[in-house]
Amino acid sequence: ANSPSPTPRPAPGPAGPDEAKRGRDGLPGGVLLLLLVVLSLAGSAFVLVREERANRDDPVQAAQRGEISTLDGRSLLRTANLERAWTAVREELGEDDVVPDLTVSPVGVVVTARDSRERQRQLVADVAFGVRTVDRGESAREGLRPADVPITAVERAVRGVLGRNGPGARVATVRASITPARADSPPSLVEWKVDVEGVRIARRTWFASPDGSRVRLSSEPREITQEPVS
Repeated sequence: ANSPSPTPRPAPGPAGPDEAKRGRDGLPGGVLLLLLVVLSLAGSAFVLVREERANRDDPVQAAQRGEISTLDGRSLLRTANLERAWTAVREELGEDDVVPDLTVSPVGVVVTARDSRERQRQLVADVAFGVRTVDRGESAREGLRPADVPITAVERAVRGVLGRNGPGARVATVRASITPARADSPPSLVEWKVDVEGVRIARRTWFASPDGSRVRLSSEPREITQEPVS
């Protein structure tokens, strides 16, 4: 006997509107779209927060925002930070380079260097201890050997000047005053010039001895900070 033929099943019809809106996980398409938007926004917010935190912690960004002053923790007027910046600068100098000029601020160290071929460069170290170099042409200016620059005197000079001013005083720059060689002596650091902000005009210019231990107002006798010439 012949086996009965299977009963044909009706072909599936087109999906209804509700079924067409469902995804593979059974959620309506509108819900999936909403989830994608939420995840995208959350990812963008995470990236923005991370970038904001990185910018806030970046010392160079902080310096540009004016957040580093005088003896703040990241200031280059502090000996520990200045020594790191000075080391970074010295790594860029040649064996025969001399330093005719040096200026330190809370956010930078600006060094003028000249080599034996009279080529002059300016090296600028920032608060992240990066160094950029700019060619400054030729010069015959004399200067100190890098090893002879008393870097540790800077913070001592700053503290001495601040100690003679009110709480609103801020040190803007400390610059080395270097004299040319004499017949019987090489170039030498005579004193440090300290520029102060937040005080009356008459109290804005100060000087410190080479080791930073003695300070004087510009109107006071030079003998306070300068060694007598024999």
